[in-house]
Amino acid sequence: MLERAGVELAEQVALVALKMEESGRKHKIEAAYTGSVLEHISPVRSAMVNALKTLSPGVKVVEGAVDSLEGALWRAREAGKSAM
Repeated sequence: MLERAGVELAEQVALVALKMEESGRKHKIEAAYTGSVLEHISPVRSAMVNALKTLSPGVKVVEGAVDSLEGALWRAREAGKSAM
């Protein structure tokens, strides 16, 4: 069950990566995770990373959990740059 959850997460990430590529994204796509499940339950994290390597081999998974607030701030900065 835990492995299946990781695969399902990878499927969602792969779908987002595909949409980004279809919209013209030229830069390398990186995926990061946040939250205690992916950080502390290795079967879920490993299944997600391994499935993502198959589903979207061009997507790089950032090692270690990230702070979700930092991600939100980065997105806001990027949105501000493109609005100028």
